Amino acid sequence: KEDLYSFRVNMVEQAQDETKQAILKQEDSRLVVLLLAAVTDYATRADNPTPGAQNVTVASGPLTPAALYAAVTMTDLREIESARILVNPADYRDFYLFDQNQTGWAFKDRVVAGEKITTFGEFQIQRSIIVPQGKAFLLPNPEFLGVFPVLYSLDVEEDNRVESFWKGWVFDEMISMAILNPRGIATITKSTYTG
Repeated sequence: KEDLYSFRVNMVEQAQDETKQAILKQEDSRLVVLLLAAVTDYATRADNPTPGAQNVTVASGPLTPAALYAAVTMTDLREIESARILVNPADYRDFYLFDQNQTGWAFKDRVVAGEKITTFGEFQIQRSIIVPQGKAFLLPNPEFLGVFPVLYSLDVEEDNRVESFWKGWVFDEMISMAILNPRGIATITKSTYTG
């Protein structure tokens, strides 16, 4: 173990960080599955004031402000406010293509000055590589969406069984996820989406 700590790069810390990132990607993947299931299920429920209207399709080209506001209108009719946009990093770049007539000069000045776009209008923008390219989710604030109980926090333990690993650690975490309120979820699908 001591020979690992003598490297210029802390290999142990690097391996642990990569493992934590892989776990976070698995969590994101599970969330996307739950969001898609919640949208599909809620579309046919009898208590849905906008039956079947869960998705806005962008016929061609990038995401547009008109698509965002059409989607948020659906959740407004369900009496819950969508405050976040969850997109793939490739689709996130569509925000940079918004016309200055739609965004205003101050928005374009901040973009040209090198600022990242973290908000647009009433929405906070979040990116995840796990979100399918061509699909965007409008979501309420987390406290109105569902629960994410951490039953057992991420734990890192050294594995001392030499016969099992040359050098190793065991990463362990137990979580649960549930979408309790699908009313605040709407999706935007670009016509190029194939998922």
